[in-house]
Amino acid sequence: MNELELSYAAGIIDGEGYIGVQNKWSRNNYQLRVAVAMKYDIIPNWLYERFEGSVTTYLNAGKSLTMWVVSGQLARSCCEQVLPYLLLKNEQAEAALDYPVNPRGVHLSDAQKADRENIYNVMKELNH
Repeated sequence: MNELELSYAAGIIDGEGYIGVQNKWSRNNYQLRVAVAMKYDIIPNWLYERFEGSVTTYLNAGKSLTMWVVSGQLARSCCEQVLPYLLLKNEQAEAALDYPVNPRGVHLSDAQKADRENIYNVMKELNH
């Protein structure tokens, strides 16, 4: 991806996106995510073509939104690429780079679980 595309992606993520860690289903089940939801599907699809992940459409308060999401290693890679161009969410992207990501099926150590929980708490503070 060229510098212009990376800076554009960073602007979209800064203005319309989310970089954070979600606590899924139970304690110690954290997931690093980068997401952008918009009324029109052009930008979420553009992000999908460049960073992979998934694109879904859903209703929110009766309005259709299209959301692009990357998680885990793809989210970390996205943050690494756009970090130099972020103005608002640079702290979240920096924290994402410290988030321990293991290949699917590889169990986390206790230290990695503690790191994930700490980064979850940092992200919670940064995003509120």
